[in-house]
Amino acid sequence: EVIFPILAGKMRIEKLGEIVTDRPEYHNQNYIWPVGYRAVRTHQSVINPEERTEFISEILDGGEKPIFRVTAADNPEHSASASSATGAWGALLSKGKEGKGKDKKKSNAVSGPEYFGIARAVIRKLIQELPGAEKCHNYQMIEFEEKVQPITKNPRKKQKLNHDTTSDDKDSNEGENDTSDDMDVDMDNAETSKDGKPLKQSKLNFGVTSASGSRVSLLN
Repeated sequence: EVIFPILAGKMRIEKLGEIVTDRPEYHNQNYIWPVGYRAVRTHQSVINPEERTEFISEILDGGEKPIFRVTAADNPEHSASASSATGAWGALLSKGKEGKGKDKKKSNAVSGPEYFGIARAVIRKLIQELPGAEKCHNYQMIEFEEKVQPITKNPRKKQKLNHDTTSDDKDSNEGENDTSDDMDVDMDNAETSKDGKPLKQSKLNFGVTSASGSRVSLLN
């Protein structure tokens, strides 16, 4: 069970919404656009560039096509809506650059799915696990794999000062044979095999926590 809000980097996902299955414009090959989706991110204010404010991204039911709406917390009466996520964000940011020529074009160079948070792998996975995702025939399901981080040796160079050559060679040979200091393994917590050697460790790292601080279960 997912606990909201979901914290993913600088994004705060407050709702995943519901998948629309009877209208093909509510998904494409890469993304599903669930109605009711709501995410919040911090960005430079369009009315006061010296400050940062929260921007609310929402996906609404627009009939045949979804409506993407972005609202700035410091200027809620002037939200921007469009038929695409990129169009909504671009329209809102351009309002703060009107009359500034070349800066206006630069401000519109945004990725709507990224700014909405839907391009994040963990959010895409959670959305495609919502009821009805299997009925989005144009969408290509993504397979998510665990990140395996094997524990490897970390060789360390030994430096000796004011020693003769014989001593240096001896220390060098001992360093080649002694690997006890080179293994970054917590022997109190590491799992071991039958012969007592530490096993490789693997862990998931999607960078997502719930509001309560607990990890969100992402894999079945």
